[in-house]
Amino acid sequence: FEIDTDLCSKAQEALSGFSNVQIFNEDFLHVDLSQILSPFLSYSLKFVANIPYEISSAVLLKVIQAPIYWERLVVMVQKEFGQKLTALPGEKSRVPLSVLFQSRFFVQRSMKVARGNFQPQPRVDSVVFQCFPHPHSLSFVSINRIHQLAQFLFKQKRKKIGNTLRSILNPEIFFHSSFAWDKRPEDLTPKEWVQLETLYNEEIKAKRAQCFDLSKQVRKGIGKSKLNEL
Repeated sequence: FEIDTDLCSKAQEALSGFSNVQIFNEDFLHVDLSQILSPFLSYSLKFVANIPYEISSAVLLKVIQAPIYWERLVVMVQKEFGQKLTALPGEKSRVPLSVLFQSRFFVQRSMKVARGNFQPQPRVDSVVFQCFPHPHSLSFVSINRIHQLAQFLFKQKRKKIGNTLRSILNPEIFFHSSFAWDKRPEDLTPKEWVQLETLYNEEIKAKRAQCFDLSKQVRKGIGKSKLNEL
């Protein structure tokens, strides 16, 4: 993908001898990846990019949330941004993107790239990562729900998770589940985020079932009242 028309034309000319290269003159952040890559879904898809620093979060978020199976990601990002991607549970640099990224991929740092390797020279160093999907991948619905939970909980990152969710979840869940409710968002392991997403999803389903049952009772009650009027 290349958004610049002139650069795209030059790249197409330089790579015209390769039948396995197709360049899209598109803004990556605004394309429908599932649609534009649909002719290639029978192949092993890899994402390789030197990501512009100012849109690193947006690009990787789009890649992670797209319903596409990536065999591998190879990305170069700013060093400080890379530290957030690889931040472990308990580290202060851990953010919602850390949680989301690690819920789908193993992240392996390949190499450092010093700022002196670029012209013009930036003010920061870079790192290259290789990322491989977990063997038992979560559904894309679960991945997106984990992201929503992480965004919500990290807004109050100093509060314990149980205190933040107490007004949302059924109080009984805090006594009957083995989840570590006294942890803070940055302390949860990938496995615990999956556990939390499962508990949250079950709670939402239960509330929807209750609402549906109440709605049936209300309709039934209205029907009886009309019969009585007759």
